[in-house]
Amino acid sequence: MPSPLITTVVDSDVFERQTLRREIQTLLLEKLAIRIDSADTDLLQSGVLDSVGQVQLILHLEKRYGVRLPMEGLEVDSFLSVTSIADLVAHAKRAQSGRLALLDPEDRGHTDLSGSIQDLLFEALAVRVDDTGADLFKTGVFDSMTLVQFIMAIEERFDLRLPMEELEIDSFHSVERIVDLVGARLAVPAEPRSLNAKLG
Repeated sequence: MPSPLITTVVDSDVFERQTLRREIQTLLLEKLAIRIDSADTDLLQSGVLDSVGQVQLILHLEKRYGVRLPMEGLEVDSFLSVTSIADLVAHAKRAQSGRLALLDPEDRGHTDLSGSIQDLLFEALAVRVDDTGADLFKTGVFDSMTLVQFIMAIEERFDLRLPMEELEIDSFHSVERIVDLVGARLAVPAEPRSLNAKLG
């Protein structure tokens, strides 16, 4: 006879997968206008999910579930069906929970902010940066125009004032440096930022 604890864990896992499948079916319909009646329908063979759709779906999944799904780490079979997508998301959630559990609260905040900056790069500039230490100028992510555009996106997303004359270019050389900059600005009390806004 199975242990009650084991039964509870199994039931919880099954329930999570079922919930994920329903949510992903809804997400496909609402975000990509793709209606899937069966969680086991082959999305690739039926042609309802092409490569562009896969990229869009990854973005929506990352935003919806707060996980990272690097393109280079994914298999084609991961998008074979709603069931396989649900398995992918469940695995990513468990892996992320395991990593965050090993971090202290301060590091967790840094990790969350790093993910937010990576998401914002994708949303504002349509650029995916998985290496947080990569030089964003050498890799062609930033030029003078895209840097200004991204600074404006940061100000809007985090409700910050980042006057150009006060910024160092070095602060934008990598996601890690941007995280340090934004983290430092967010740590400043609200009054000075409000005062700057009034003066500006």
